[in-house]
Amino acid sequence: MKVLILGYGATGKSIEDYLLSKNISSYAIWDDYSNDVSPNRTENNLDNINTETYNIVYISPGIAPDHPVISHIYKYKLDIPIETDLDLFFTSSNDTPLPKIIGITGTNGKSTCVEVLKEIILSTGVKAEACGNVGRPILECSPKISDNEYLIVELSSFQLHYVNSLRLDIAAILNISEDHIDWHGNRKNYQETKLSISQYLAKDSRTIVGTVPPGLIPEEHENKYLVIDNAKEEMNNISEDIQNVIFGICEELNIDRKYINNALNKVWINKHRFELFGKNDKLTFINDSKATNFSSVTKGLTKVDRGLLIMHGDFKGVDESFLEIHKGIHTVVFYGDPIPDYNFGDKKIYSINSFKELPSIIDSECVEGDTVILSPGGSSFEHFKDYQDRGLGFMKIINENYLMEV
Repeated sequence: MKVLILGYGATGKSIEDYLLSKNISSYAIWDDYSNDVSPNRTENNLDNINTETYNIVYISPGIAPDHPVISHIYKYKLDIPIETDLDLFFTSSNDTPLPKIIGITGTNGKSTCVEVLKEIILSTGVKAEACGNVGRPILECSPKISDNEYLIVELSSFQLHYVNSLRLDIAAILNISEDHIDWHGNRKNYQETKLSISQYLAKDSRTIVGTVPPGLIPEEHENKYLVIDNAKEEMNNISEDIQNVIFGICEELNIDRKYINNALNKVWINKHRFELFGKNDKLTFINDSKATNFSSVTKGLTKVDRGLLIMHGDFKGVDESFLEIHKGIHTVVFYGDPIPDYNFGDKKIYSINSFKELPSIIDSECVEGDTVILSPGGSSFEHFKDYQDRGLGFMKIINENYLMEV
């Protein structure tokens, strides 16, 4: 009997490493894009997906519920559990002291919140690690943790959809707006998946909430959530909902306000999150590759007076009402995918298949004082390994053509 690893990105590779560390060598890997899987480990035949061959599937975040392997298991009612790296972490730690686990979810700002919380806790002299959707799989933390540390886990809606064995000491929802609608099927499913984080808390604990749309939390379940409203204004690109969650969690941990203020007063420069990486005598260049939904795009564009916007990726079934492109954006460039059938008004529209095509468009459309911003509004699948790879590709072209001295 074998283990099937479904997806071979960072999470899938961490699962493979974990299995090998436990001397489990009977596994195969199914991946639709990667060329890194060795031929003797590759599985790509649905006829082999049966209970005689596989006894469990470990799935990577982002694999949709209608993926052929998942659909096959459901269609034939195969008794093959589908679990995540989170399940593997918690079930394999039954006899091991665990750190205190803080789970953070939300549509926007998860990575920022997780990183700021980590720095706050570290500044008190207590060990803390950040993992999960923030870029470091949780299984990479397991050999180094103990019960006097904190593990701050960024949880995407994909992870919450599939996970079975998750135990949280503190849970928080930053915000909920439209995202991943095609993956979840509809807005209601997406919202309920985000709210489901509360079920992994101890019975009498409440989920800390930064902000959610009015009426989203059912009245009969309001006692499960604690909405915090301590922040008065955005601070150093840290939005009020992120600050609210940070205040709430730090209050739960009895962390003195001075540690919070010191952290929030720092200039937090997140790679690929509205990252101003270069200027010349004419233009400003911003890499916002982490903006993978329209609410993130529109939030970033409020800080841009005038310029050119590059978008890319799977727009996740969101309708055009969520693409409120700032009036100052005069040109929109779409990378790779067909131009969506949206009303762009009098904006100039281009389609490219490589960042190498950007300079000629920038030269013809931009004037002194403009900002050129990559703010995709979609995921990086197919054309790039991840949002970091996309952001680095954009920055490379800009550096080569406009920032040679930088």
